[in-house]
Amino acid sequence: MIKQVAIYLRKSRDKKEDDDVLSKHRDTLVELCHSNEWNYKIYEEIASGERLAYRPIIQDMLETVEDGAYDAVLVMDIDRLGRGNNKDWGVIYENFCNDQHNTLIVTPQKTYDLTVDADEMMVDFQSLIAKVEYKTIKRRFKQGKIGGAKQGKWVCGNPPYPYFRNNKKILEVDTEKSQTYRLMVDKAISGESIENITLFLNQNHIPAPKAGLWSSRSVVRLLTSEIHLGYMVYGKTKGDSRKNNFTRIDKSDWIIAPAEHEPVKTLEEHNEILRQIKSRCSIPVAARAKKHMLSGVLYCAQCDYRMHFKWSGSGYYVATCSHKFPDGSRCKQIGYKLELLNQLVSKNLFTLDPERLNHLIEESKQQQNKMLVIENYKQDLPKINVSLDKIFDAYEDGLINKQQFAERKNKKEQQKKELLDKIAELESQVVNGIDINKYMNVFNKLKETWHSEPLDEATRNHIIHLVASKIVYNRTNKKEEPDISITYKNT
Repeated sequence: MIKQVAIYLRKSRDKKEDDDVLSKHRDTLVELCHSNEWNYKIYEEIASGERLAYRPIIQDMLETVEDGAYDAVLVMDIDRLGRGNNKDWGVIYENFCNDQHNTLIVTPQKTYDLTVDADEMMVDFQSLIAKVEYKTIKRRFKQGKIGGAKQGKWVCGNPPYPYFRNNKKILEVDTEKSQTYRLMVDKAISGESIENITLFLNQNHIPAPKAGLWSSRSVVRLLTSEIHLGYMVYGKTKGDSRKNNFTRIDKSDWIIAPAEHEPVKTLEEHNEILRQIKSRCSIPVAARAKKHMLSGVLYCAQCDYRMHFKWSGSGYYVATCSHKFPDGSRCKQIGYKLELLNQLVSKNLFTLDPERLNHLIEESKQQQNKMLVIENYKQDLPKINVSLDKIFDAYEDGLINKQQFAERKNKKEQQKKELLDKIAELESQVVNGIDINKYMNVFNKLKETWHSEPLDEATRNHIIHLVASKIVYNRTNKKEEPDISITYKNT
């Protein structure tokens, strides 16, 4: 008997639903509770339906469902819970029905009991249809954006500063912001550094595009964007950073088309800005030429910016931090004579403390264990393939009916998919893992080279980059030598 229920509402971003749709769904499900005298709690979120991982509200609800707090969960349609991802639906099934409890799924049209085979099959079928529909929507949506971009229409999200989007989804120039943008352009063309332009904007309390202060990155992005030339630019990236498949697309494959909006800079200005920025590369010339042993690898502990080396005028170089914060203040790191710093780094560079060595040995053992597990998994794959062949043979010989065939085949294919997923995950870990014997062999060879041969600064710099990803410097007292911390690479 149903008494306690959870109402799950989701406004789909994929279908571009508005708040009115969500309100109607809420009223319908609440009315259903009132008519049946059910106690209810509402879980409501705005998210795409692709993955549970991106929907925190349903995750909270499923934790409560797993504890058996509800007799049923009310949704407008099955696809509001999910759209057919096997892993996600496995999580849903485990939470809704287990040895301790059974939670029903209720829609205005039907009540589903996942312990009943017919209901489970119906839910599977509807979630599969929803998955196909979702992929179709995504494909058409992307095709529409590509078509619109080629026509010069704005098809992205929030427009860049100083534009805004009118009711017809056409970009227009904000007059007040345009004055600020022109000021940025003029300063960049005159040779002002990006850091100084950023500082000027923040010191004059000019509002940034988003809350907070202006950053050098956002200033560079705005000054170098082709959108401000009156073009629509689409397809710079693909994938999703949340799924670790985010990649940047080569510029030759971008969609760049004349757009309907007004340009706020000329092509000549744009090219001059690019030239000025290129001439002020963030890595100093000496660092790019590896003039110093620590070029490109020494970082300040107080601000985490790369440190520089400057001539003192007294006949020696000094390692110093010249980073300037957005509010105009400078890093207070105390510099140190470069020759003495080089000696300090040389003394500590090839010293592996026992704790780190034990950690590397343990990582290597885990690496070997993972390789053994991978081999065991791979030995199970042929067995699953044989089982699949037997299922097909049994169906062809009439020993099992269509439903039995589908159930057994799906079960084995799911086992195979899970096994392949485990192998792929472990193999990615093995690739990024460490072989302690190989590591120590390389480490000792570099150490021998470092101490036995007279090396120039560029060669020493190259060896440091092979061994370490970062050397962090901190000096709090002028009378004492600095503290250094070396972050070693695993290969």
